[in-house]
Amino acid sequence: MHNLLSIAGHDLSRSMPIRAFGLWCANRQSRIRVSIATLQTVGDVIACDLLATALVAGIRVAPDEYVSMALELSTRRDGPVASAAYAALGRADISADADLLQTTVAHLTQAVRTAEDDQTLASRLTALVDCYATAPDQIEDQLLGVLAEVPIDVGPLTQHRLVQTLVGNADTMSEPIHEAICRRLHHIEPANNLTLQLLDGVFGQAESKIKLRLVADTLDHILDRGAGALGLENFPIFKDRLLRQDRSSLVRVYSDWMLKGSFAARQSIAGALNRADFNRPLLHVELGLLHLSDAEIVFIARKTIGYLFSAPLEVAAFLVSASCAVSVETRGEIMSLLYDPVLVSYPATVRPYLESLTGDCDSTAPRQELRELVGQLDRYLETISAADEIRELHPSARERRLARDRIANAVATAKREEEDNSAFASLVSRVQILFGAGTVRYSPTRNSTLPARIETPMQTISYSVERPRLACIDPVGLDLQLTVFRNEKQPE
Repeated sequence: MHNLLSIAGHDLSRSMPIRAFGLWCANRQSRIRVSIATLQTVGDVIACDLLATALVAGIRVAPDEYVSMALELSTRRDGPVASAAYAALGRADISADADLLQTTVAHLTQAVRTAEDDQTLASRLTALVDCYATAPDQIEDQLLGVLAEVPIDVGPLTQHRLVQTLVGNADTMSEPIHEAICRRLHHIEPANNLTLQLLDGVFGQAESKIKLRLVADTLDHILDRGAGALGLENFPIFKDRLLRQDRSSLVRVYSDWMLKGSFAARQSIAGALNRADFNRPLLHVELGLLHLSDAEIVFIARKTIGYLFSAPLEVAAFLVSASCAVSVETRGEIMSLLYDPVLVSYPATVRPYLESLTGDCDSTAPRQELRELVGQLDRYLETISAADEIRELHPSARERRLARDRIANAVATAKREEEDNSAFASLVSRVQILFGAGTVRYSPTRNSTLPARIETPMQTISYSVERPRLACIDPVGLDLQLTVFRNEKQPE
C-alpha cells in the first residue's frame, strides 16, 4: 500500500498504479477490506483515488455490502474520503439490481440538493451523472429533476467535472440531459483553460442536429461572456471540424449564429472565415436543407455582407446559395444585394467567380440572373469610364508623388524608431542592398585561409489586394450600410 501511494504520488501517468491496484484487489475481499480500512484513515488525494478503486472492486464482488459501505462513508465523512465514496457510487455498475440502484440514486439526489459548496456539488453531481450513464432509461427523470434545481451559474470545479462527464458519456447521453448540462456551462470564465479544452473535445464530437444546436447555443453564450477574450481559435477541434471536415455543420452553426447569435459569436465565425484559405468558398452550401423561411435567408444574407464584406468570395458564394433556396419573388432581393454592394465593390474578384458558375452546366445557380448581373456591371463600368474627368478624383503626377513621399517618409521614420528600441537589432547585422539580382557574403572556413563566397539569389514576391470601389466613391454610405446590416434585429 505504501509503495503504491509512493508511485502514485511521483508518477501517476506512467506507471498507472491506480489500475494496477484495481487488478490487485479484483475478486479478493480480504485485500479489499484491508485496503478500505487503511485508506480511509489517510485522507490524501491519491489515497482516496485508491479508496474509490477498492470500493468499486468490492461492489463488483458483493454489491449490497460495499454500496452500503460507500453510502456510509459519503455521509459520515467530508473532504477527499467522501468524494472517493461518491466517485465509487458513480463508477460502479449496479444497474442489474433495480432496488439497489434506486436506493443509490435517491441518496445521490438528496446529496446534490444539500451540497453546500462547489467542491461537494461537483463530486455528488458527477456521481449522479455517471450513475445515469450505466442505466439511462431508469433514472433519467430523477436526473432531469435534480439538474432543474441546480443553479445555472455553478462553480468552476463543477463545470470541469460536468465537462468530463460529457466527454465520457456523450454517446449514451440523451438530448434532454445533454441540454440541461450544457446550460450549466454557459458561464465558463475565459481563464478556465483546462475546462475549455475539454469542452472543445465535446463540441467536436456532437453528431446529431439537436446536439449540434445545443453546442452552438452553449458556445454562443461562452463567447458572449468572454466579451472578445475568446473566439473559435480557443476551440481548435470544433473550428477544424467546421472549416475542414463537415460543411453541413458549418452552415448550421453559421446560420444559427447569424440569425440569433451574439455579436461575439458572429464576429468569431466571421473572423475564422475571413482567415480561411481554401480553393473553394466555404459558404457555397445547400441552404434548402435548413428549412429556413425566405425572410430568414434574406436576414442572414444581409448579416453575411455586414460581417464578411472583406471576404467577397465567401459573401458571393453565400448569396448565390441563398438565391437557390428562396422563392422566385425573393430572388430579386438577393440579386440586388449581390450586385450592390458586393459586385460593384469587388468586380475583379467576384466577376470571375460568377462567370464560372454561369458556364458550369452542373451548377444549380440561377445562371440567367447571374449573366444579367455581369452585363449590368459592364454597363456600369462603361458609364463611369465615359464620364468626364473629375479633377478631384484624378490628382496630378506631382500631387501623387508628394503623397507617396510623405507616406514613405512617415513609414521610414516609424521604422527607424522601432529599430532603435528593438532587442533583435542588437543580435543581427544589417546589410543594405542597393541593386542587383542577389547578395554575396563571405564566411570563414576551417580548412582554408580564404573565406568562402556564398551567393544568395533574390526572388520576386508579389501579392494583390482589391480595395472595394465603394470605399473610394462613397465611403460614408458604404460604412453606414454595413453598420446597419451588422446591427439590425431579426424581424418578428
